[in-house]
Amino acid sequence: MDSVVDGYSCAAFVLYYRRGAGVLDTLRDLLAQTAPPRRIVLVDNASDDGVADTVRRELPQVDVVQLPRNVGYGGAFNAAVRAHPGKESHLLFLTHEVRLASDCLERLMHSSRRRSAALVGPRLELGGSGATWSTGGSFDRRGRAFHLTSPLGSSSEQPGTGVVDRAWLDGAALLTTRTAFDAVDGFSEEFFLYWEDVDFGARCATVGPVLMDLSAVATQGTGFMPLYYAARNRIMFWRQWNDPAKVAWAVGAVIRAAAAEVRHLGPGTGARIHSLTLGALHGFTGGLNPAVAARATRRMR
Repeated sequence: MDSVVDGYSCAAFVLYYRRGAGVLDTLRDLLAQTAPPRRIVLVDNASDDGVADTVRRELPQVDVVQLPRNVGYGGAFNAAVRAHPGKESHLLFLTHEVRLASDCLERLMHSSRRRSAALVGPRLELGGSGATWSTGGSFDRRGRAFHLTSPLGSSSEQPGTGVVDRAWLDGAALLTTRTAFDAVDGFSEEFFLYWEDVDFGARCATVGPVLMDLSAVATQGTGFMPLYYAARNRIMFWRQWNDPAKVAWAVGAVIRAAAAEVRHLGPGTGARIHSLTLGALHGFTGGLNPAVAARATRRMR
């Protein structure tokens, strides 16, 4: 497991949290790549479910980092990179449910080198359906972050490459250079879950292109963003980016969502309103309460 592309090498980090033995398929996909990573590291976010031991037993070529507590998406990846500093030129970050086409990493590496990209990602399909889930992300004028789903790219496509510029990329599968990762000080650990990929993409865009390679394909399972994180992290993001107008739009979205809950009273309404309001408060204070997020999971639009 020592492949290089264009003279450059890659270390892969897979984030795991209580997903079950299916993560072994993600790891096997990495091992079966046409240009596999030089190193593969599983970072277990304090799952305490025995899967890390299964990985050690069945895939001894994979390094395992077990964290003593759940530190969220960004905290886990940062900890894994610190634990395995290495000298690879590129870093690949995957979540535990992602499946890669066999040539996915090789295509991403080629695109990264051709455009000197700070960040590049594959087109994401939903499950095994073949339906496109994300071709990267953008913002609307109100500061909402949303996924683009067109497989045809956009007017920013580089002729003949199938590579398009994006504002940010879904955090399920990200390839960055070590230089860019160090330049932006890795992932923000304040978000805990959701929007840290938006933030990472926006910060990477300050040091180099952020690209979607439409020819590189991965699949993932996805779900709803809990109301708490939708409120908290959108406000926190635009506060950190010093955009008061978009902070105001985010607060307005919380108010409208809470009002909608009041108009349609039903089971769980109180928990959802509590989740929204506490999330908004923590967007300003930096507080964090994952337990509240777990109790009210309806998506805020």
